[in-house]
Amino acid sequence: MKHLLLASLLAAPTLAFAQTQRVVLLEYFTQASCPPCASTNPIIAQRINAATAPLVVIKYHTSWPGVDPMYTQNTADNGARTTYYGVSSVPTSIMNGRRPTAGNSPGSPSSWNVDTINAQGGVPSPFELKVKHNYIISNNRVDSIAVRAVVTKVADATGDLRLQTVVIEKEIVFPTAPGSNGETVFPHVMKKMLPNANGTTLPTAMAIGDSMVYNFKWRLANVYDIRQLAVVGFIQNNTGKRVLQGGYSAPTQPVPFAVTNVPRLIMASSTDTITQSITVTTTATSPTQFKVSGPRTQIAGTSTKLLDATGQAVDSMEITADAANPVQVPVQVIITNGTNLRGNITLQVRPSDPRFQAFVESSAIPVYSRAELLVISKDANTSVAVNAPTQSRSRYIMNRTESGSFPAELISRANYSKILIGSANEFSGLLTAAQIDSLAAFMDAGGDVALMGCEWGYFGVAGSPAMTSLLRDYFGARYTADGPGANGADGTVSVRAVTGDTIATGFVTTNMGSASYDQLALVPPGVASFTYANSTPAGIRTRVGDRRTFFASFPLNSVAPASNRNRFVTNLLNYFDGLSVTSTEGEVSLMPMVVAPNPTQGEARFLNLLPGDVVRLTDLAGRLVAEGTATANQLTLSLEGRPAGLYLATHVRRNAVVGMVQVSVVR
Repeated sequence: MKHLLLASLLAAPTLAFAQTQRVVLLEYFTQASCPPCASTNPIIAQRINAATAPLVVIKYHTSWPGVDPMYTQNTADNGARTTYYGVSSVPTSIMNGRRPTAGNSPGSPSSWNVDTINAQGGVPSPFELKVKHNYIISNNRVDSIAVRAVVTKVADATGDLRLQTVVIEKEIVFPTAPGSNGETVFPHVMKKMLPNANGTTLPTAMAIGDSMVYNFKWRLANVYDIRQLAVVGFIQNNTGKRVLQGGYSAPTQPVPFAVTNVPRLIMASSTDTITQSITVTTTATSPTQFKVSGPRTQIAGTSTKLLDATGQAVDSMEITADAANPVQVPVQVIITNGTNLRGNITLQVRPSDPRFQAFVESSAIPVYSRAELLVISKDANTSVAVNAPTQSRSRYIMNRTESGSFPAELISRANYSKILIGSANEFSGLLTAAQIDSLAAFMDAGGDVALMGCEWGYFGVAGSPAMTSLLRDYFGARYTADGPGANGADGTVSVRAVTGDTIATGFVTTNMGSASYDQLALVPPGVASFTYANSTPAGIRTRVGDRRTFFASFPLNSVAPASNRNRFVTNLLNYFDGLSVTSTEGEVSLMPMVVAPNPTQGEARFLNLLPGDVVRLTDLAGRLVAEGTATANQLTLSLEGRPAGLYLATHVRRNAVVGMVQVSVVR
């Protein structure tokens, strides 16, 4: 029910007001069974987070192409807005009441970007809009939401002006995908338009300086998480559909509290007992009671309990906190089998007052295994990753769902020595910016990394400038262009081993498929990069130093059957370890070239060579100082009479640079 309170007309027409900052409104049409929505939503989320202009977002769910409970829970309002804008495909974007037109398809994700948002926010608005909400308690529980909107006219505006007031759920998280596109997290979901999708007509007699106050009430229905409820308001000119102003009331709680200081546990041994603490904070000024509950389900291989004040293990406990006195709650984790641990220890905190028990703060303590090898698979088929490493080495396998929330700080040499990441068919959201930074630091510290999948090129171009730098600086690869076929298809492109190279030749290259991959070119001197037969230049390039990297321009899931995939990864790990690999070319050593002694005063002896290998020694200006060809597994070059300083030894095998080592001369 709507209550309209006519405020006093505080200003005469002659009173001057300045226009105010515009809050941009993005209305986005999506669906839980829409495959393109699943691939573009991460990109949309990045743009929303990167916008500097004030922005509010509402996502409507359509009735097609498949199942979507968020549509069926409110068919009237979802259907009304879909019809209002004439939306016939998803995903579709409406910004301030209009379809963006920067691309060839108005309203598509390609038709707008962060700059579009910021430009819209730079246009002043003739209205101010303030929105606020709180909760109504009935029968000793939270029953309804109450919304108050204040509209103030600050400049001339005419037309059929409507106030739209929309309750949204800022984030809905499903344990399993509710539709067929695999998505489980849905932000900014429209729950109810108040009083309905027609909105509230603003008086035509409003003069500059007038304020109108509107109150709405909605009995909660189909709410997944009451803590996520927020309200978006906007003023729309029904004549032309232009949105003139937006407003927002963020999620709130009657008793504001939070769980902080949440640890991330990584297990270094198969058995251990670890005690960490979480912190319960609140802004309540008077002592308030909360109930903390331990995990209802345990991670396989662990046992978790809360510890009370006496150190006894309990399933739940009552605490009292206020704004000046946060409470530390100890959590004890007993590890009984720490091999390939994965999962979250979920704790719950809620006010003890029964009226507010719907407001629950859940806190997940992630638990991971420390291992030699970390495998991150973006493929929907988790067996692609699980079956890959066959050597008897410590490994941690992460599936597609886990990879998005994997804490970036855990990508460190303290936890893993090698990382293999497969993009599969994803091309957006492959890594977060923080994960990319951690991956670079990991390699700087000597960690070994393999990237597999052509989609890294797309991600670098369209999704992440940081990824572009990583591909160029650490993997020697750069996106060039789509292949000659339609939509980037290359036609029949077969993957083959290149004469003289070794990683690809330890397994059968058939069944790796002909596929629509994108072209990637190598930037000299390159790195270990396995490319197509039609790539230029083709084959593997290596750079030996503090780190080893490998780039394959095909995804791991294209290596089939599983036995071929296992052999491929085995050879890859051998490459990282610097072991010899037997191939169709015979035994080829990938041991890095070593110089001894280093520093040296006279001669430099180079080890781990093959007969025919060439070593060129240059000064830092690039001038050749000495050169020799190995007749055995080592070669000695003289530095007598050379000035003290640093020199660069280049290792050449079969006319390809396979490594560089600095040589220090002292006098």
